[in-house]
Amino acid sequence: MEISHHRLDNPPKRNLKGKRFDKLKVLEFVGRDKWFGALWKCKCDCGKLKIIVASSLMKGNTKSCGCNHIRNLQS
Repeated sequence: MEISHHRLDNPPKRNLKGKRFDKLKVLEFVGRDKWFGALWKCKCDCGKLKIIVASSLMKGNTKSCGCNHIRNLQS
């Protein structure tokens, strides 16, 4: 079964651009992962850019670029 390249570029059902998820602000849709999950470029409050799958943002599984985890380990 061949997968159409266009399916990977299909826009997401939900537009998350401009929304905030904890320390992450969604900047733009960048494509889809191999399971067709929508990928979004996000900017963390610390300044780092990260590509994150929409479901991880919406379920609250990803709240920062990883800087939160590092801070928690240091304290």
